[in-house]
Amino acid sequence: MAYLCTFYTKQIMRYWFRHFAFLYRLYSEKIKKTLGMFSNILTTIASLATVVIVVYNFGFVISQRYTTILLDSQRTLLWIFFASFVFRYASNFKTVLKERFVWLDFIMFLLIPTLLIIQNNFLRDAPWTHMYPELIKKLVVHPYLNYLLLFALTFANFSRFIFYLTQKHIKAEAIYIGSFLLLIIVGTALLLLPNATYISLSLPDALFTATSAVCVTGLMTVDVAQTFTPMGQVIILMLMQIGGIGVVTFSCFLALSFMGQTSFRSQFMIREMLNENRISRLFKVLLEIVFITFFIEAIGAYFIFLDIKDSFPDIKSSIFFSAFHAVSAYCNAGISSVTNGFESELLSKNFSMHWVIAILCFSGSIGVPIITNYLRLLKHFLRNIFRMILFKEKYRHVPHVINLNTYIVIRVTLLLLVVSTLFIFAMERNHLFAALSEGQKWTESVFIAIISRTAGFSSVSINSFTMPTLLFVMLLMFIGGSPMSTSGGIKVTTAAVALRATWYALRGKEQVRIRNRELDLTTVRRAFTIIILYICWIFISTYILCYTDPLIPVQKLCFEALSAITTCGLSTGITPTLSAAGKIIITISMYVGRIGVLSFIYGLTKNIEATRYEFPKENVLLG
Repeated sequence: MAYLCTFYTKQIMRYWFRHFAFLYRLYSEKIKKTLGMFSNILTTIASLATVVIVVYNFGFVISQRYTTILLDSQRTLLWIFFASFVFRYASNFKTVLKERFVWLDFIMFLLIPTLLIIQNNFLRDAPWTHMYPELIKKLVVHPYLNYLLLFALTFANFSRFIFYLTQKHIKAEAIYIGSFLLLIIVGTALLLLPNATYISLSLPDALFTATSAVCVTGLMTVDVAQTFTPMGQVIILMLMQIGGIGVVTFSCFLALSFMGQTSFRSQFMIREMLNENRISRLFKVLLEIVFITFFIEAIGAYFIFLDIKDSFPDIKSSIFFSAFHAVSAYCNAGISSVTNGFESELLSKNFSMHWVIAILCFSGSIGVPIITNYLRLLKHFLRNIFRMILFKEKYRHVPHVINLNTYIVIRVTLLLLVVSTLFIFAMERNHLFAALSEGQKWTESVFIAIISRTAGFSSVSINSFTMPTLLFVMLLMFIGGSPMSTSGGIKVTTAAVALRATWYALRGKEQVRIRNRELDLTTVRRAFTIIILYICWIFISTYILCYTDPLIPVQKLCFEALSAITTCGLSTGITPTLSAAGKIIITISMYVGRIGVLSFIYGLTKNIEATRYEFPKENVLLG
């Protein structure tokens, strides 16, 4: 009897096992899809709720009762994120294993319950918690640790969303436009928080400040030091950093770090955004941009700290000042946390710091692709030296390690730097720089020559320039820096291609050649199109400003419009006095200038298919 019971029990269990296995094979895809949908829903809810409680906690003055509620909300949100992890792994575990930094994903997955369980035991004073010092208890239980983890999870989710958009049939320019607009809106809302300012800030001023920081321009309608609290200045710092690197660049870097296999559509989209020829180097390029940016900013902040550490009452203020100005300089934002900026007593005569800021601005203006190209040349040279010394091999020459883009950027940039330094020195040595020594005159000449093309730092009043110097500075602002950098303007490559094409046209040649390379006709057309669009934008915005602010001289309005569209940030001092309508015009110009006029128009227009037929050709009289 016992044998029969065991036999029938096994048969019944085998039957139900096969039945459930069949049902799982039948509905497995639907189950995985449902679990994936739940994961996305939970992550979205938790991310939005995280933004709300972080803004409420840091932006408003809250009572002890609401502090306790926010602490409970943090832990609840962490458990929701943990549940979304479980659903994501259950729905697509094999894909998760193929991700680049799957170990980091698993660390965050395990960190959530570990941290919450430990915090719960510390709060309940469990017996084993008395083994640890009070400092460790405070660090573990401190809400900032939860906020840091929630912020990391939310930002990773936002990055995945940006990456998801790259897989859709959306133009790269449209994503670029939308990402900057979203960051400006978020920045404006954060700057309007009560804890972000000492005094009440109007919506136009908050929008203007956020746009100037995100678009790394530097024009300001308010005094940063007198208006914004340390929290508000941290918000401006973050906006400059993300805006300088690029919202899409930073998001795609984080998303690619956690994503495994990606579609060809998304890879092609990112390649188009980064202007990279090889798809296989996308992640490496993104890694280089982020690493080199933070590395140069860290070195710059260190040298600034060494220079001004005795000028502040405490070390925290010195560190923040150094970090703020290092980021502002490298990102070519030109925003200072000191009243009157580089015209203040603290900075105007600090010529050693002028050199540090000038080098940071110059590094940001040439861009990471140029830096990595020269690092590749240095690696090639050192490898050859190593082989020649150890293995007695001959020097292996690799042609065109320095590509054409780097060749043009460095040649034109150095030419502009030398010519502008000599010109400014000659024009201002007995005028604006009359009271300075010869070394200080050269320092100021180099400083102004660099920041006029890129950042909005100004150690002297723009109104004090002679008219020839002012016109030359406007020309430098119009040219700007390098493509794929933090600077604005039409870019040095655009100017070089247009001038080269003009020179060849004067000589009656149709092809345009640089460094034994023939430029594509599309590149030449694009260069002239960019120049025409920028000139038209400057003229139209100046024309509108003449109606919105008729009491301001037209030359100052033109200078302001040029500074906004080129994201340079220099000003003749009229920015705070502009009307509300005038501030909106400058805000739009800064936004369009950061994206690029041509890219902005591309992003707003539909794709036009190329025609497969030609019309009869006819000549038109020109000149």
